[in-house]
Amino acid sequence: MCRYCVKTFVGHHEWVRMVRVSADGSLIASCSNDQTVRVWVVATGECKAELREHEHVIECVTWVSDAAAGFVNEAAGNEVRRQTATKATVFMCHFYHATLC
Repeated sequence: MCRYCVKTFVGHHEWVRMVRVSADGSLIASCSNDQTVRVWVVATGECKAELREHEHVIECVTWVSDAAAGFVNEAAGNEVRRQTATKATVFMCHFYHATLC
């Protein structure tokens, strides 16, 4: 078990609610009380994307496979869009910094 911080991702301005690692381990999605979702590159700590201007705190986030993304978008009443940059879709329920320890 790790007893020290191995990497810190700086960007959120309020408490982080949830952190999820992508299936291939290359990306992390985080959501926060600052009403944003951020997608991070694990290797570099770079914030690859920031989804903001939500009306409420985002309480949870998860990764959805490409195969399931169409069904999720259809159920949510959204147009089906393929995100080639991440090979997966971030699905939101709605860090001062996030630390992996």
